Amino acid sequence: MQIRHTLVTAVLLLAACAGPDSERPGAGETATPTTPGAAVACQGDDDAFRDAMLAAVNAARSRAPACGGEPMDPVADLAWSPALGGAARAHARDMASNDFLAHAGSDGRRVDRRASDAGYAWRAIGENVGAGARSVDQAVEHWLGSPDHCRNLLNGDYSQFGAACARAPDSRYGTYWALILGEPQSE
Repeated sequence: MQIRHTLVTAVLLLAACAGPDSERPGAGETATPTTPGAAVACQGDDDAFRDAMLAAVNAARSRAPACGGEPMDPVADLAWSPALGGAARAHARDMASNDFLAHAGSDGRRVDRRASDAGYAWRAIGENVGAGARSVDQAVEHWLGSPDHCRNLLNGDYSQFGAACARAPDSRYGTYWALILGEPQSE
């Protein structure tokens, strides 16, 4: 089952998503913009965050880097799903508010339930979480550096996604990221 494989393997690699504390900006410090996505860090629901995430994720899918040494083929761009974005936002805020990094929320719900509760009728669902990244580009690069998260991001079975970041300056990682990939049920 795809979701079971995605969740089990992703849980094993949560630490790979979390950047070391030395990568976290200090109070009042921001990431230095080096690319269009790097200028947007943790902006929540706004159009700039969505556009930066779409650009970074779809650029990765089109260039298809190797995932853990495994060659990958380019795959189609993903479209933004407001429902998946809402589910990702709720999970990122939960992780930030409660200072944890996991696929299960503080209420025990996993991505399949969170997506369904957000109104997304899915045929396939997957999730990447991370912490410590200071920008959209850095979050995507962290996921690409983790073989299972990379394969999830480059999975051609998905056509939509939503993502979010939440800040908690006094927490362990400072920023918490959630990206939910989905394929809707056929109508």
